[in-house]
Amino acid sequence: MKEKLKEYLINSDWDGVRRLASTRKIILSKLLSFTFNPDEEIRWKAVDALQIAVGIWIKKDVKAVREFCRRLFWMLNDESGNMGWFAPQAIGAVLAGNHEKLANFFPMLISVLDGDERPEIVKGVLWALGHIGPIHDDFAREARFRIQPYLLANNAEIREEAVKVMQKFNIQEKEG
Repeated sequence: MKEKLKEYLINSDWDGVRRLASTRKIILSKLLSFTFNPDEEIRWKAVDALQIAVGIWIKKDVKAVREFCRRLFWMLNDESGNMGWFAPQAIGAVLAGNHEKLANFFPMLISVLDGDERPEIVKGVLWALGHIGPIHDDFAREARFRIQPYLLANNAEIREEAVKVMQKFNIQEKEG
């Protein structure tokens, strides 16, 4: 299954991902493993595929999806022993596509910024906030407030990500 899934990711075969996801809950774990792939393109495609797969499984087993989300947040914890650098992006994709049933995880995502100073994690959380915020107005207000300090961050990559996210929010306001 993992090789077939990798083939789907490489080819951006989202219908193939949907077919696998419709019958195999283990796809969530398999896709998560691809967020550790050395190939950045595969990591990003795994994030996109997670949004698709969770969208299917949330209709079948909300409890399992919530547990999966908790697992993603655990990966951000130093005690987990994981180097879950792409966990924030995975969280952002999962929450963006499944707002109503996973809304309780939004405050948890925002709170990651309270004490985590690892640039990879901060940048990933900012990306996640930018991915979710333009889709969900109620979340965007709180996220915008929390992102503003990062516009002045010493780390250039974090600053750039914060600017991109704020631009997404501003575009959303103008269109709305």
